[in-house]
Amino acid sequence: MSAQWNRFLELMGEMVDLAHMTALAGWDQQVMMPSRGAEERGRQIATLERYIHKLLTGREFGDLLSALEEEVEAKGTPYESREASLIRKARREFDKAVRLPEQLVSEMAQAESLAFNAWVEAKSKADFRLFEPHLSRLVELQKAKAEALGYKDTPYDALLDNYEPGMTSKDLEELFSELRAELTPLVAQIARSRSTKEHLADNPLRQYYAEKGQMDLCRKILDILGFDGNKGRMDKSAHPFTTQIGRHDIRLTIRTRTNDLASAVFCTLHEGGHALYEQGLPDTFKRTFLGQGASLGVHESQSRLWENVIGRSRLFWQHFLPVAREIFPSQLAGVGIDRIYKAVNLVEPSLVRVDADEVTYNLHIIMRYEIERALLEGELAVADLPAVWWEKMEKYLGIKPANDAEGVLQDVHWAQGYFGYFPTYTLGSVFSVQLWQAACRKEADLAVRLEKGDFSVVREWLNKEVHAWGASLTMQELALKVTGKKLTIKPYIKYLKNKYSKLYDLAL
Repeated sequence: MSAQWNRFLELMGEMVDLAHMTALAGWDQQVMMPSRGAEERGRQIATLERYIHKLLTGREFGDLLSALEEEVEAKGTPYESREASLIRKARREFDKAVRLPEQLVSEMAQAESLAFNAWVEAKSKADFRLFEPHLSRLVELQKAKAEALGYKDTPYDALLDNYEPGMTSKDLEELFSELRAELTPLVAQIARSRSTKEHLADNPLRQYYAEKGQMDLCRKILDILGFDGNKGRMDKSAHPFTTQIGRHDIRLTIRTRTNDLASAVFCTLHEGGHALYEQGLPDTFKRTFLGQGASLGVHESQSRLWENVIGRSRLFWQHFLPVAREIFPSQLAGVGIDRIYKAVNLVEPSLVRVDADEVTYNLHIIMRYEIERALLEGELAVADLPAVWWEKMEKYLGIKPANDAEGVLQDVHWAQGYFGYFPTYTLGSVFSVQLWQAACRKEADLAVRLEKGDFSVVREWLNKEVHAWGASLTMQELALKVTGKKLTIKPYIKYLKNKYSKLYDLAL
């Protein structure tokens, strides 16, 4: 490589190093840091973010980027090559960063750090008022960010594009409209089904399960998935998450509830899917902007595939139930595959998004999307958020939270400044089924290996078809390459209807 390329990669590597240290500071804040450390941690993270911003928007990096763009174009470097992809990704990051004032970047980092600790306290006390001033500040900063980035129709588009490049609110409205039309009658039919009462009354997962046993079981789940413990670790936190501290340091957190084994199991499958994506990225992308997921929607496709398509399948529990019974022999004694399969696929409107079943889950996302847009467009005041939350929960799910902890405070995303993020959960759910069907078509021995309990076949296929691209391609480009079609909702709807019509004896 030329001296220009080497310097370009060196600067990019320094930015990635600083970003990983920022991630480490954030992981520590959520897992180990004493609560009184919040203010100092906020300044520390703000300092790191400010230096990353300086490097990214500096004249040297900008000049190198322009020169290398010309070189790549002159040579006719293939679109999907490492070099062309690096330049394309760097240009996107540079163009966004130069629009954001350094002071705004620093203020957002510090405000988010303070807001996180306020959220933890507010949730523990079920008191939104403790978090309200922090959220108000974050909303104002996000509005300023959207204005700086620029948008055509709504400030929401400027923020959504940070997580799902190229996606707009118009795209989401079309997707959500079709989802509402398909899911609302499906939920109603399941609620009226005679099988529903039988499923609700017979759930072996809702009894006492000791926390230590749950943690042991969750580690076994990660083993089944193929998570490399020498390149990562699992801990507990108030809200589960996965983060990359380095190419060979991927950390995930989970949470447990002693009266509900399903919560920890599916949380582990979800975060494990994220972690496998991070561990599956090529070493050739190390210390570059390509060494991350393609988008948040693609990242969620990995977690939702393992959590739902695999984790809620009969096949998975045929092999996993005996493992769980070894740790919890008395609770699972006499529990057969039919009973556990119904339990893990129970459809019941829930207050908490992360515990939601496959059918009602997207209603949680639609609700949050509507609230976020209203906040950013000035149609909803932060002080009115709890009341609006209750109204929408009743509208979409027919239930109301008993307190703020079950309602508006349940998710950590806003405390971390993640506005425009929630739709990626639905995009990921839709894409997960599209990917799964492609895997079933393309991988000749997939069914045979799964029957034998060898789930590594799924991980290996995803490594080859999805993870190997890192951030080189957008979701739509990846969907077209891997599945032959751009993102489409039809396979997802068909999957839900086929599965749940059989489970609940529905005539669809």
